Amino acid sequence: MSQLNVNTIGARTGTDISVASGHTLKDSSDNAFITSSGLTLVHSSTFSSVSAKSVDNCFSSTYRHYKLNIQTKNSQTADIHFRFRDGSGDNTDSEYWWKYLYTTSTNNWTAYANGGNTNYAELISGGGTAQSYNYTLDIYNPQAADYTSFNMHGSWKTGGILINGGGYDEQDQFTGISIYPESGTFTSGILQIYGYAQ
Repeated sequence: MSQLNVNTIGARTGTDISVASGHTLKDSSDNAFITSSGLTLVHSSTFSSVSAKSVDNCFSSTYRHYKLNIQTKNSQTADIHFRFRDGSGDNTDSEYWWKYLYTTSTNNWTAYANGGNTNYAELISGGGTAQSYNYTLDIYNPQAADYTSFNMHGSWKTGGILINGGGYDEQDQFTGISIYPESGTFTSGILQIYGYAQ
């Protein structure tokens, strides 16, 4: 095996460097350095003092399913909702169906809220003032000509577990998402959106 020692490799033309088809670039531990599987970051941002966090053009035909990592803090006690976006703004058709569960301090499950034919979907029910919530939202088929469904897993400082799941009861194709507290504002937040490589 030959070894090439350089400080910088640059593209001969343009700014991209490609690995020839049928070949794999590996690190010193023989792990693939470039793969076509796994999660690909399509959006990352922080936000503060906003009544809603909206992202457009984050869903495309490149990925069928998506994972969102979210951290939010509310200005007041309020539920946190989300809506899909379709290029013309938030989709407010009453086609969202969802159920929300959480654990109490005694580890019992509580069926806290549910919705059918609502014009939004729930993420967090009763989010406390100035409390930091961390949660992931998986979204399936937002861009495909198929039904879009979702599930959320979250946690809070006392070890409570938050779970939500549901879907959108029409075969619409969505391009983005809005996350917002039912009242007040997000005092701070972090949002990362990843596509699942096919």
